[in-house]
Amino acid sequence: MTIHYRIPCFDCELLVKQTEESGASFQVGIQNGSNPLGFGNLIGSYDTETEAIQHANHFCQLYTMAKEKGYHFKENAFVKKDKTSIPVTVIMEAAPSIADFEKLFE
Repeated sequence: MTIHYRIPCFDCELLVKQTEESGASFQVGIQNGSNPLGFGNLIGSYDTETEAIQHANHFCQLYTMAKEKGYHFKENAFVKKDKTSIPVTVIMEAAPSIADFEKLFE
């Protein structure tokens, strides 16, 4: 596995990595700051390194906003008591704008 990009994000770190198993794809993972020895949970796979880095940066903005609104990340979704969970796949596939994402947290 080769890590191509790291970005500190709120209380975690996002990694763009490429493994032999993934072939030519690049994976974005989220790693808990309290467990720096792990390689994190997969949140998306992309064809190019550039695309993966763009999605990692975008996800970081959205993750920070989610945390500020009281959501936490659990099992590949943003969750908050008495609110509908927001799956990460929706965010990573659609790449909503910050304004669109704010509406999800209302």
